[in-house]
Amino acid sequence: MDLHGTQVLNLFYRFATSAWGQGFAGEAATKVTAWVSRHVPDLPLIARVRPANIASQRVAIRAGLARAQHLGGAGYDGLDWIYASKLPN
Repeated sequence: MDLHGTQVLNLFYRFATSAWGQGFAGEAATKVTAWVSRHVPDLPLIARVRPANIASQRVAIRAGLARAQHLGGAGYDGLDWIYASKLPN
């Protein structure tokens, strides 16, 4: 996908509420981040997270992404904060 003129991979995760709090999202996101580092190391990886979704923020951080405050803004259906790894300067 394109993020402000830069091609990026979008880490998207959604789980049934019955799976929340069991570590599945963190484990999956961490595995995806590792896979991206090995197989497509030149592409930045991002996650779009709602500001109120603390659990998703923690998943992104656990996966090695850091908040890129300068990239947050209106998403497809609301405000998104961007968590990212390997963004160009």
